[in-house]
Amino acid sequence: MKNPSLCKKNSLILLGFLTILLHYPITPAPTGTDNFYYISMAQAILSNGEIFWATNILSFYGLFPGTTPIGATMIATTICTVTGLSIYQYVFLHGLLFSLISTFGFFMLTGEITDNYRSRWFSTLCFSLAPRFITFSIWRLSLRFTLIALLPFFIWLLLRLVNSKYGRHPSKIIILLSFMMVILPSLHRMGLLFPGILLAFVLSII
Repeated sequence: MKNPSLCKKNSLILLGFLTILLHYPITPAPTGTDNFYYISMAQAILSNGEIFWATNILSFYGLFPGTTPIGATMIATTICTVTGLSIYQYVFLHGLLFSLISTFGFFMLTGEITDNYRSRWFSTLCFSLAPRFITFSIWRLSLRFTLIALLPFFIWLLLRLVNSKYGRHPSKIIILLSFMMVILPSLHRMGLLFPGILLAFVLSII
């Protein structure tokens, strides 16, 4: 009889493999019109060693006139600087990396909803198969995709906060939520809606 734990580990490896297969770029060059603008931003940061247009803290969130949220480009330039990758090499890996992060983040999220392993596995696969999610991930530095990839972790933290097992000592979860509230809006302006979502969530459990 097969070890159930081993079967679960193998199924997670299969899920990761399918995610890479589904999101692997099939085009000969980067895609998306906005993508080249973000690549130019990242290249300018790498060339100058600073974000010279960010003259105001609001520039980080794209709220200062003439600016765009720079969280995703900062991630790109940091990884390029540390690893020595070119920006085009990073953009190729960006979709694969965040696809894996979002896939396993969604798997964690489903664990707060059901204990049925098969339901969690197939739900996560369906999430990874979403057409627009695949489109955003194929060889492009998409701000929206980066936000969506980390969104499951934000929702997971909210659900974990009210979990009877973990909600008794919420300090670590609150710290992580506060960190996410600062970082996520810098990835895309849709992240500015998250404080309202958090407020609605808090009011619903009072």
